[in-house]
Amino acid sequence: MNVDPLLTKSAKNLSPLEIKQQLYDQEIRFLRFVWCDNSGIMRAIAEPHSSFLQDPPLSINICKAQQAIPAAQDFVVKDAGIEPVGEVELRPDWSSIVRLPYAKTHARVFCDMYDDNQPWCYCPRLFLQRMIKSAYDLYGLNFESAFENEFYLFENEMAHPTHIVPTDH
Repeated sequence: MNVDPLLTKSAKNLSPLEIKQQLYDQEIRFLRFVWCDNSGIMRAIAEPHSSFLQDPPLSINICKAQQAIPAAQDFVVKDAGIEPVGEVELRPDWSSIVRLPYAKTHARVFCDMYDDNQPWCYCPRLFLQRMIKSAYDLYGLNFESAFENEFYLFENEMAHPTHIVPTDH
């Protein structure tokens, strides 16, 4: 996939105001703050430009309990150790920002979770970064990975609902 570079230089060298202005100048009208929850589901909050153009810093808060919601239900898992009280900050990793090819006025940025200005122990992204660093420091290991999305297409056989027929039969 071709990715439009949205920021003209490393975001580490840009102020939040400069980042916001560059996004606005490139006609980004919604910024999706994306995080991975502990059930492996990618979640996002889309903020309109009128919101993210306001006062710095450019981040967003979510309820801590978001990390204790299972994939198949909409409640906090009992005894997960996370209460449905309090918030964590989603801090964007500006090196991950891309324009969405299917929604040209939307951009997506992956976020890390912080609690009281400290990396939050329930953030899967920060946990993975720590484990990668630890594997390298202890054993000299580097990781490379790729994902293969697989799916099957079936024909709708209403006459035989228990009979599954692949489309390539």
